[in-house]
Amino acid sequence: MHSFNYICDNEYYSVIKIAPFGNKERTELIIHFDKNLKLIRNTLNLVSHRTPDTHSDFINNSMLWYNFHDKIRNLYLRENAFNDDDITKGCFYSISMLSSEESGINNLTAIVTNIEILYNK
Repeated sequence: MHSFNYICDNEYYSVIKIAPFGNKERTELIIHFDKNLKLIRNTLNLVSHRTPDTHSDFINNSMLWYNFHDKIRNLYLRENAFNDDDITKGCFYSISMLSSEESGINNLTAIVTNIEILYNK
């Protein structure tokens, strides 16, 4: 388990799956903390590539995930953002899952389902 000292000053964490040589699949999990809400779907111009939303558990709650698929760039994105003043006042948390394969998104969702945020009130 890894813990972070949340100061909400544009903190960005990325976990990238290393694929075997010759495998073109790319899978990345991005966790971003900032005072300004920033979403990958806007950065990558994926808003027009929206697909049906999904739900999964996240921090002991059902979370709605926004899904996107750009067939031309072969890119899948699942993301959402939230804020919780109990954790850090005025801070947004965004979680983005990117992959070139739909199965990569499903694997990342299984990881995200097990994330816990520990903090002192």
